[in-house]
Amino acid sequence: MAEPTTAELAALISKLTSTVESLQAKVDSLQLDQRADSSSTQRDRVTHEHHNDRPPRFQKMDFPKFDGKSDPLAFLNRCESYFRQQRIAEEEKVWMASYNLEDGAQLWYMQLQRDEGTPPWRRFSELLNTRFGPPLRSNPLGELMACKRTGSVIDFQDRFEALLPRAGHLSETQKVQIFTAGLQPPLSLDVEIHNPQTLVVAMSLARKLELRDQCAAASAPPPRQRGLLPTPPPRQALPPPGPPAATTTPAAVDGRQVKRLSQSEMEERRRLGLCFNCNERFSRGHNRVCKHIFLLDLADDDDGDDTEQSDPDAAADEPQISVHAIAGIRTSETMQLGIRLGDVSLLALLDSGSTHNFVAAEAASRTQLRLQPGGKMQVTVANGDRVPCPGVYHGAPFSINGEAFAADFYALPLAGYDVVLGT
Repeated sequence: MAEPTTAELAALISKLTSTVESLQAKVDSLQLDQRADSSSTQRDRVTHEHHNDRPPRFQKMDFPKFDGKSDPLAFLNRCESYFRQQRIAEEEKVWMASYNLEDGAQLWYMQLQRDEGTPPWRRFSELLNTRFGPPLRSNPLGELMACKRTGSVIDFQDRFEALLPRAGHLSETQKVQIFTAGLQPPLSLDVEIHNPQTLVVAMSLARKLELRDQCAAASAPPPRQRGLLPTPPPRQALPPPGPPAATTTPAAVDGRQVKRLSQSEMEERRRLGLCFNCNERFSRGHNRVCKHIFLLDLADDDDGDDTEQSDPDAAADEPQISVHAIAGIRTSETMQLGIRLGDVSLLALLDSGSTHNFVAAEAASRTQLRLQPGGKMQVTVANGDRVPCPGVYHGAPFSINGEAFAADFYALPLAGYDVVLGT
């Protein structure tokens, strides 16, 4: 291959030089474009941050007024919001706030300025709050926790929110717990079941549950009278009778002693504090000592039904039930068990003070058993009251722990138990 001539080398060098210059121009152009984009982006970012950080100066905002007739806490909070948004200098804050005081608050500041001069903003806030705020509290958190609902949820919520700002810093969970506890059962239990996570949700739940309870109470039928009959009117004082045991008529039913007491004898025993079944004084635990079972005939002395009263056998067979059983009073000495009456599981009380078996009318309606009406049948309570008995479930099948039985059950409005199994 022949060596290139001088002219060819000169042409090649010239071509390479022009190519390098063209590339350099392109690189310079790209660098200029990149600098322009970066400057524009930075300028936009600075403009955006400035817009978000500081409101425009032409925005008009009214400074709050205060006349000393309300809690200054809200006034101070609005002042601080105004200072932050308008970028008010620290030395101008007290001047602007004092300029907007009115009536008694303005007179107070005039005296303060004479005594101390113009105080700093923090000192001004403390003095204003002490002068026009509520009385000093030594335990604001304790006062918040002692706030309880006594009326509507709205009233309680207003009192709670008025005490909350002065109680110091509290977490959201602590606010919810204190508010829920102040609602008082059963409403507080209903709110706790929903487990609200914020105070706003807890307040909304409380108002909704209160409205639900009000609607349910308005639509519910009037409650039926359950339990014992109303207390009979007071009788005239009787002359002191002789010893109660001398006026009773002993009898025997199923080999057990039965003592027939009139209404006047019952009243006399109650006045003297004697046991209804013996002549000893009645006290707690006396049933462990007194093993007698007596028929307590509490009919009026002037009752016109002489035929019924004169038949001791009929009186002895009359169903008897204890006060604890019919009133549903539960103590540590009661014995309870589960029974299955018909196709329904019920709670039964074993009661040695009752002479027959009894079933609550509401519980019996779920057993699908057939009730035989009892006419004017009544059941005598140990305290002297008589409760009407709608009827009897004859030969009702029931089981205890798999063992099958059948017995008669008298329908009664029992208060605390489904079934009472007597002697």
